[in-house]
Amino acid sequence: MRPRLRLPRRRRFVQPAALFALLVHLGATVGVPLPGAPAKDRSRPFPCMDRRCGCHSAGECRESCCCFSDEEKLAWARRHQVDPETLLGGDSPAAAPG
Repeated sequence: MRPRLRLPRRRRFVQPAALFALLVHLGATVGVPLPGAPAKDRSRPFPCMDRRCGCHSAGECRESCCCFSDEEKLAWARRHQVDPETLLGGDSPAAAPG
């Protein structure tokens, strides 16, 4: 009966590490799909729809936008010919004409 060959400790570590490095390199070369950002609702226009850090829907932009103030939303609505009521709602003082 032959004695079982034992690899030196260093070699037992190097082989799995080399295999892991090879798999990572292969994944980077071929490409691995990663989850993307959630899609924005583009059914109604809103100021943040083309911004990375913006809101995901017109309703979210109306309720809790951190990118634009109400005055900036009104200016955006005028430039893009959008009804300001959809951006600010009817109860906002900034939506009043004047």
